[in-house]
Amino acid sequence: PRASAGLEARAGGVIHDTVAGTLRHLHQYERRLDAAAAAAAGDRAWRAVEDMPLRLLMASALFQCEHTPASAEHVVRSATEGCAER
Repeated sequence: PRASAGLEARAGGVIHDTVAGTLRHLHQYERRLDAAAAAAAGDRAWRAVEDMPLRLLMASALFQCEHTPASAEHVVRSATEGCAER
């Protein structure tokens, strides 16, 4: 029980840092997502960029890739699993 409490506290800290950092840089990520969507105009997959929960998930993944030690593969896998749950 005690070890899991420490793990939960660390996980909560990581979640807080990721959310705060994503929101802090959201304007940059929004511009990048819009530019990517415009460059891929006509590609049906990019229509999802209009969906706000998915935009936030993609922005969070960008933040994690740039500001955490997590590997890009792990971040993409986690984001993909998040999309699948939606």
